[in-house]
Amino acid sequence: MNTEKRSNIISLLLTGEQTNIDLAQQLCKGQKVDFDEFLEEVFVLSFWAEIFPKVIGKYKQKKSQLKHLLSNKKVNERLIFNDNLPKEENYFSNLKELNLSELELGILPESIGRLTSVENLNLGTNEITELPESIGKLNNLKELKLWDALILTLPESFGNLESLEILFLNHAQITTLPESFGKLKNLKELRFWEAKITELPNSIGELESLETLILHKNPISQLPESFGKLKKLKALSLGETQITSLPKSFGELDNLKELGLTNTQISELPTGFKNLKNLQKLTLINTQITELPEDFGSLENLKDISLNETPLNQLPDSIGELENLESLYLNDTQIAVLPDSMENLENLESLALNNTNISHLPEWLSELDNLQRVDLYGTKVKTLPDYIKDNSDLRVWIDEPKKKTSLVGESIQVEDKEKSNIISLLMTGEKTNIDLAEQLTKGQKLDFNELLEEVFILSFWEKAFPKRIGKYKQKKSQLKPLLTDEKIVKKLTFDEDLPKKDGLFSNLIGIDLSWEENTVELADSVAQLKNLRSLDLASTKLETLPESFGELNQLEDLRLDYAPINHLPESFGRLSNLKQLGFKETKCTVFPEVISALPALEKIDLYHNQFTELPQSISQLTQLKKLDLSCCREITELPESIGELKDLQYLSLSNVKAKLPKSIGKLNNLQELDLLHTGLTELPESFKQLNNLKRLNVGHIQTHDLFDKITHLTNLEVLELGGWELPIPESIEKLTKLKYIELINAETSLPNSIEKLTKLKKLGLRGVKMSELPQSITQLPKLKEIQLANADIDKLPDGFDERCKIKVDWREGDAFRKKFPNHQFSSNF
Repeated sequence: MNTEKRSNIISLLLTGEQTNIDLAQQLCKGQKVDFDEFLEEVFVLSFWAEIFPKVIGKYKQKKSQLKHLLSNKKVNERLIFNDNLPKEENYFSNLKELNLSELELGILPESIGRLTSVENLNLGTNEITELPESIGKLNNLKELKLWDALILTLPESFGNLESLEILFLNHAQITTLPESFGKLKNLKELRFWEAKITELPNSIGELESLETLILHKNPISQLPESFGKLKKLKALSLGETQITSLPKSFGELDNLKELGLTNTQISELPTGFKNLKNLQKLTLINTQITELPEDFGSLENLKDISLNETPLNQLPDSIGELENLESLYLNDTQIAVLPDSMENLENLESLALNNTNISHLPEWLSELDNLQRVDLYGTKVKTLPDYIKDNSDLRVWIDEPKKKTSLVGESIQVEDKEKSNIISLLMTGEKTNIDLAEQLTKGQKLDFNELLEEVFILSFWEKAFPKRIGKYKQKKSQLKPLLTDEKIVKKLTFDEDLPKKDGLFSNLIGIDLSWEENTVELADSVAQLKNLRSLDLASTKLETLPESFGELNQLEDLRLDYAPINHLPESFGRLSNLKQLGFKETKCTVFPEVISALPALEKIDLYHNQFTELPQSISQLTQLKKLDLSCCREITELPESIGELKDLQYLSLSNVKAKLPKSIGKLNNLQELDLLHTGLTELPESFKQLNNLKRLNVGHIQTHDLFDKITHLTNLEVLELGGWELPIPESIEKLTKLKYIELINAETSLPNSIEKLTKLKKLGLRGVKMSELPQSITQLPKLKEIQLANADIDKLPDGFDERCKIKVDWREGDAFRKKFPNHQFSSNF
């Protein structure tokens, strides 16, 4: 059909007269086109011409505007309804989804009520001030989005939306809800983020299916007593509201899992709070909570508690009953002592005590096996006791990262215009202007060195990104996210044309140039940074470093990962304080011997390099604690001198096809050893001497005497075994300190002697060909978790302890629930 004929047919339809509609239908048959498609296009055109008359001219222009909205597969993506449309009984009978967002609509006509098949309606970001009563006729509507709406109220008919499950009213102007709102029996998710809600109707308690309610940043001051009827509520956010107390019925919310009350005036928890047995996350940041109830320990499923910035000064003893607690945040509280009952928090991973009155750490802290981090900034704790220092898995942070030079600091009290003039003088680089700028800074009580350092960055920024930088204010705006008191000089490089000034950058201790593709070389002036301690050059384009690099004798942490470095200068060996070196996947084909001359080096990551061997001189790294050689596939032999690394605690040889040297047994302090995919067929006899080994990964090692060697490692806590095709022997009972066993893609079985492993807490079975678990596993007193993924487990032991969580791969959750209907499974890994 040519454009002229198509235009004629649409013109007939647009009249809305029945005779013309009949004529148009006959013309369509003659042209073998779909009449219903024409009707739908006319439907849109009539609306488009009416609402946007300035946009629409001739039919071709209309068609051009609508082309991205109309297709055979997705007709009516953005539509509205006109009462003059032809009335067809089945018109839009299959329309399920309607998106009218961001169309600057001012009205929604009553005819919206005709679309009874619509299930998803998006009216977000429009200028609609009210909804028609006919909205209540959309009895199949499941999801309605009204964010950024100017609607002040909802019609009483709104309660007729019996199928509604999801309602978004974020940033809406609505202040109250109609009483009929309680009739939405299928509503599951209700979001009023940063809206204007001042109160909820008492009928809110009738929303029997409601699972999520977000009232964050609303001026609401109280909840109705009927609130406790929301039995299926799982997530509730009341942060930054005017709520001062929770209703007595609050404790009846049996299924509540997440509760947010940040920045409210809540001062106490209601009496029934102890009944929230399913609560997992509780956020009370910046509330007026002064104490927690003594029965707080009844919340047995709590995993995450945030009490930062509250006037709390002590914790109840019952907090030790929260066996599932993983994170506890107490920053900026008055807490001075941790109750001894907390030694029972075996699943605690993170404890934050910044700016509290804590003065010492209890000894039991080192016994929490899962604890990974303790933050103690701003406390009276200045040194760590030995029992904490000896725990290699625990990271304790006492001091804040040292503040670097403040380039845009609060101490600079000067108008932007005056400061801009001074900086403009400095950026010329001329001596007379620099002297003049220095005099001006004294008159303004400015720190001249701070301004010089700011100019340093601005000059780089201007050269690297000339199109982005205009006036100084624009520069300052661009730099703001990079320059703060805590993270100064996030991205910068070195310029030989900088003004030479004694003491310049004397306080600069950290630079991050990672992922800066413009960084292709460093000038010799890098040596001026005498106090630099941390330098990140990862993923830059650097192929080498200047000879002056060795003058950075305060450097402690250097990252060269993924840079095309092909050699290191001789001066590199003069970095006498370098402790950490990131050297992943470089272009060096030979291990740089100069690295062996670094006396303070403690950690080196050599992942995925092309070295064919390590030099015997590696034994000179007497302070080395961590050596990662994973994926260095070209290495076929390890030097015997590796046994001289007496302080080595971590060694990864994953994917390295090299035999272990006999000297491996000399590594008396080795705690972690990764031998995944090494292809080893035998272990040296000295392997038995690794008495302090705590974690061992021996995936895909096929040696029959493996367990003869392993069972001598009596301090082993974690054993990861992959691809094992023999039964695990009864002798595993000798590893009495084992806490975690993981079997991956193994065709094996567990012995009954596993019951002797009384400290075992977790068992991972992934891709394991094992039909059942031994009955003796039920005797393990500390077993808390079994992970199953792609495992052929057909039978669970009788009397399996319900305290042990069974976690399954999320893709297999339903299959396991059908196979074992009497057991509880969680699918969260």
